[in-house]
Amino acid sequence: MGFQKVALLHSHQKLPAFHDYTISDLIDLCGLAACIRESVSRVAIPITPIDRRPLHTFERFLKRERPDLVGISSYTCTASSVPDYARLAKTHGATVIAGGFHASALPEEMLAIPEVDAVVRGEGEVTLNEFVRTGSPEGVAGMSYRNNGSVIHNPDRPVIADLDALPLPLRGIRPARFGLSGLDYN
Repeated sequence: MGFQKVALLHSHQKLPAFHDYTISDLIDLCGLAACIRESVSRVAIPITPIDRRPLHTFERFLKRERPDLVGISSYTCTASSVPDYARLAKTHGATVIAGGFHASALPEEMLAIPEVDAVVRGEGEVTLNEFVRTGSPEGVAGMSYRNNGSVIHNPDRPVIADLDALPLPLRGIRPARFGLSGLDYN
């Protein structure tokens, strides 16, 4: 059986960004959310990249919402906080997957984090939806995972040839930042 309650987030930089306006508008997570919304009962983006206490905010979300799957996206400059998010998610019973540029480039490094169950490599839209529906990384193209102490790399998923076939990003689920939320981001 697949997953029903999904949380998607960006890992944060340990050092503050130069200026908050340089931070992501979360459109990539909104795109992933749009691709899985028909397969799940709830999808949320619990923290904003400018949250001053993101782990605290995330833990409050976990206690309140109890997601069964947490997807953590990271760049190389934010990868050092992935273990912190993964540990919190596991403590609250969630399956944890890592994705994003860093995880795609170094899936073994992400899978060396004991709390990370699987890695999405490359474009995540179709891969994440298949994983959410099946509940298992086995046979899902574009995923890596551990099995009996070994790392398994499923075949790469081809790039999405027709990006117009993807649903519009679910911008309405973005958390508040600068006093704006959802569709009000500018």
